[in-house]
Amino acid sequence: MRYLIAVGIYPPEIGGPSTVIQELVKQLKERGEQVTVVTYGEAREVSEVMNVPRTGGVVARYSRFFLTVRKLLTPDTLVLATDVFSVGIPVRLALVGKSNKMMLRLGGEWFWEDSVEKGRIFVPLKDFWRNDRGSWRRRFAKLNYGWQLKRAGKIAVTSELLGGVLQSICPQAAGKIQTVSNFVKPQACAAEAVTRPHTPLRLLYVGRFARVKNVPFLARTIKVLADGGNEVACTLAGDGPTIAETRKILGQVRHTIFLGNVAHEKIAELLGENDLLVLPSLTDICPNIVLEALACGVPVLMTKEHGLSPGLGGVIELPPTDQAAWMAAIRRISESDEYGRLRAQISLPDKPQLDLSELLTAL
Repeated sequence: MRYLIAVGIYPPEIGGPSTVIQELVKQLKERGEQVTVVTYGEAREVSEVMNVPRTGGVVARYSRFFLTVRKLLTPDTLVLATDVFSVGIPVRLALVGKSNKMMLRLGGEWFWEDSVEKGRIFVPLKDFWRNDRGSWRRRFAKLNYGWQLKRAGKIAVTSELLGGVLQSICPQAAGKIQTVSNFVKPQACAAEAVTRPHTPLRLLYVGRFARVKNVPFLARTIKVLADGGNEVACTLAGDGPTIAETRKILGQVRHTIFLGNVAHEKIAELLGENDLLVLPSLTDICPNIVLEALACGVPVLMTKEHGLSPGLGGVIELPPTDQAAWMAAIRRISESDEYGRLRAQISLPDKPQLDLSELLTAL
C-alpha cells in the first residue's frame, strides 16, 4: 500500500503540532509501507519528503501543491491531509475524478483562530460557529469544510470539542469523526512532592503569545492582584504578536520573567521550578502543555474552553474572560491548603485505545 501524507510543516519543530505526523510516518515505514510526505518549504535531506516552495501568492502555492499531489497519486494510494485550507484545498482538488480513499486529520480550527488573530472577532471557538451568519468568509469556510468532510472516509480529531464543532458545521460527517487524543506519560521533574506552594506563588505560562491564547488577560489579572497587595511570581515562555502588550502590562510588576522561546526538552525543568501552570486561552483544542504539567505533578489553572478529556484531576477550569474568578482562584491557592489538595488530585487520562496509524490503515 502507498501512503501520501500532506502536511503544512515537516519535519516539525520540536514539540510542534505535526510531531504526531512524524511518528505516524515512522510507524508506517517500520511496517514496510511506502510513504511520501508532501509539504511546504525548502528542500531538505529527507528521502520521503516532496517539498513545495512557499513563495508567491495563495493561488501559486496551492497550484504547486495540487500539481505535486496529482503527479504522485496512483490507484492504490491512501491520502492523509492535515488541514482544510493550505493543504486541504489543493489535495481535495487533486482528488477530483480520482477514487483514492482520503482521511483528514485535524488538530485545530484554523479559520476561527485566523479570525481572532486578525481582530475580526474575539470569542471562544464554539461561540464563533454558533453564530456563523453575516460573513462571506465564514460562509466560504463552511462550504469548504463540507466539501472536504463529505469526501473524507474518516476524520481524526484530537478532541471531542473539535469533533462536535465539525459536526455542527457539516452534520453529514458525524459518523466519520473519531477522536484520537494525545497522551503523555508521567515523568519525574525537579520539584519535590510538596503540599504548599512557594511564597509568592509561582505561575508559569508556556506557549504562543497569540490573541487566541489570551495572555494579556492573564497579565492584567496579575497586575490587579499585585496592585491589591496579592503578589505572585510569573514566568512566561514563548513569543508572538501579543508579547509587547503583555510586557507593557507587567512592566512595573515584580517577580515577572520573560524567557522567550524555550527548547521543548527544557519544559519539564521549568515545570518543576514552578507551582502552577496557567493557560487562559479563549479556546485550547488540544493543550499538550497541560498534560505535560500534570505528568510532572504540577497543577493547572486553565480555561474551561478546552478539548481535553473531562474529569482531569489537579485542574481548575475557569471562564477565559472572568478576571474575578481567576483572581479568586489564585488567592485561594496562595492562601489556603487548596494547593496541597489540588496536587494530590492530579491524574492523567488513559492511553487511547486507537492510534492514528490504525485508523489510517483501516480506511
